Amino acid sequence: MKFYTIQTLEFWNNNKNNKYLLNNYSLILEDFEIPYKWMYSQMIERIPKFDNSMIWVWPKRPDLRCSGYLERGSKGVLLELEINKENVLLSDFDLWHLPLMDITVEIYEDEQIEKMVSWQRIFDLELCSKLNEVNIEDLTLEGVTSKVPLSNVRLIKEFVAK
Repeated sequence: MKFYTIQTLEFWNNNKNNKYLLNNYSLILEDFEIPYKWMYSQMIERIPKFDNSMIWVWPKRPDLRCSGYLERGSKGVLLELEINKENVLLSDFDLWHLPLMDITVEIYEDEQIEKMVSWQRIFDLELCSKLNEVNIEDLTLEGVTSKVPLSNVRLIKEFVAK
C-alpha cells in the first residue's frame, strides 16, 4: 500500500545510501516525551515487525503547497513508500493532538477513564468517524511505521517548506 512521509532533506541525505530509512528515535522525543514514548509502546504491541525506528506516514499524499510540515524555508523531501498495511499503526490525526497535549480522550462528559487508556481511542477509526461525524474515508489519518527498506521508496520529491 502507498504511504507518504515528509522528512528533512538532511534525513534523506543521511538515509539514501543505506538499506533502510531509519529515524533516530531519541531525537523525536525532545518536545513530546510522554506521548511519543506511549506511541512507541503501542507500536511494539501492535506492529508485527517492529524494530526500534519511528517514521510518521500519511495514507494520502500531503499537499506541499500547505504550510506546517516543516519549518518555513527549510528543505524537505516527500517520499512515497510501499509498506504492508499491517506494519503501519494508523490513527486519527486530529485526536492524536489530545495525547500530544497530555489530555484525556473523553467521549462522555465527566467520564472516569485513565488518560493513557483513553489515548488508545485514536486507533479506533470507527469510533473516530462517529466522534467527527464523518465516514472513515473522510478522516484525516496518519500512521507510524518502523524501518522501511530503501527499495520501497517509490518517489522522491524535494521541496522548500512554506
